[in-house]
Amino acid sequence: MSQAASDLGDLTLVTCKKGVLFLGVSEAGHEPAGLSTLQHILPKAHTYHQVSFSQQIESYLISSKVSSDTTVKLCVMGSEFKFLVFKKLIMTERGKLLTYGKLASKLNKPSAARAVGTALGHNLIACLIPCHRVIRANGGHGQFRWGAARKSLLIEREQNGLALIQWIKQIQQTP
Repeated sequence: MSQAASDLGDLTLVTCKKGVLFLGVSEAGHEPAGLSTLQHILPKAHTYHQVSFSQQIESYLISSKVSSDTTVKLCVMGSEFKFLVFKKLIMTERGKLLTYGKLASKLNKPSAARAVGTALGHNLIACLIPCHRVIRANGGHGQFRWGAARKSLLIEREQNGLALIQWIKQIQQTP
């Protein structure tokens, strides 16, 4: 597990050989939401491949424009539907918002807005799976695992062509 300070809050990264399992955001000194969920699902968390914030992850988070050759491998756990929701969402252009219903329609499942919301609610990879881009049909931002204020800030930054995170400083890496 790696931790880094950022202007968005403390970042916690957990990876395995296949890619990023978890990227959480929290207040300084607090455990990020979702980390205990990951540890419950995968109780041998200490055996994961330990890495620091790689250049690819940092470049994705602190760049206002991500080049097409920036690749960050993700290790998504869950159903096929959840995987499809995340995949479609990742393909959404930065700064573009869509509703749960619109995302469901893009999956050819127009009546699955609630299921889309449930899948997004289980996202353990902040920013890299950009669930902050999905809003309610009434324009409200809705819920966000890492806090409503952070969701609003991420939306604002993307819509203004800014990087998701302005700075990152590695603070520790736990073996």
